[in-house]
Amino acid sequence: MTIDIKFKDGRVVKLREPKVRDELLSEEETTPARQGILLIANLTSMTFDEVLDLPSRDYRALEKGYKSFFE
Repeated sequence: MTIDIKFKDGRVVKLREPKVRDELLSEEETTPARQGILLIANLTSMTFDEVLDLPSRDYRALEKGYKSFFE
């Protein structure tokens, strides 16, 4: 399952449903912030640096999309 996340600039990014392996992979990072960024990068096929360069508004939209998989 994937959901579309629309960014402020109109671009649409697909966010796929996380798997257990995604959660485990993100735990390799040292801080919770870096873990979240790596997880989002993995679920969107973006690079870590691409996620770092997102406006906070767009990153928050991705976080909200991620949380929606658990509702």
